[in-house]
Amino acid sequence: MFDPDGNSIGSGCSLASTNQITASLPKDGTYIIVAFESGNDELVEYNINLECLSSSCADPIDRLAVDFGASRGLWDYDHMGWDKLTSWDPEDLVGCREFLVADFGTGRGIWRHLGSWAKLTNWDPEQMIAWNGKLAADFGANGLWTYDCTAGGWSKLSSWDSSHMAAWRHRLVADFSPPKGIWLYDGTSWTRLTGWDSQDMEGVTLIP
Repeated sequence: MFDPDGNSIGSGCSLASTNQITASLPKDGTYIIVAFESGNDELVEYNINLECLSSSCADPIDRLAVDFGASRGLWDYDHMGWDKLTSWDPEDLVGCREFLVADFGTGRGIWRHLGSWAKLTNWDPEQMIAWNGKLAADFGANGLWTYDCTAGGWSKLSSWDSSHMAAWRHRLVADFSPPKGIWLYDGTSWTRLTGWDSQDMEGVTLIP
C-alpha cells in the first residue's frame, strides 16, 4: 500500500484503541468514517447510506477510516487489522461509492483511495459531501462542483459559494446565504426552497 508521496507503507499494525473504536461501529453494514480531532477525544462521524441502484449490487463496503492527526496520519480498519493509508493529515473525509475521499488541504488537494491513491484536483475545498454516488465540493470563489465517483470527471453545478450543503436521498441541498437562500438540485436543475439562511442542514430518512 502506498501513500500520496508514493512511499510504501506497511499493513496489519495493531493499535491499543481497537476495541474502543470498533465497539461503536454500526451492525447494519453502513459506511462509517470517524475523524479524531487532534488533541482531544471528540469524534466526528459520517454515516453515508449506500443505496443499491440495480438488482445485482455487491455488499456494501464496511470500513473505518481514522485520522490520528499530523503525528500519526490516516489509518484504515477493516475488522481484520489496521493499514496505514498515508502520513498526511486530512482536513476532511468522505465515503463516495467504494472510495474513501480525503481533502489534504492547500497545496495537496482532494484524493480518492481504493487500494491506492489517485488525485482528483489540486483545489482545496471549503467543504465536501457525498450525494447520489457523487462528491459535491464547494471551492469558494471557484463555485460548487461535483465529481462522479462511478464514471469520473468534474462538473460545475454553480458559480455561487455555498455556506452549507446536505445530501437528501438523490438530491443535493445547498445554502448560498441571503439573499440567495437554500436551493435543491435534483441532478438536472436547481429549485429555490427558501430565502432564509441556515445554521446547519442534514438530510434525514426516517425508517418506522
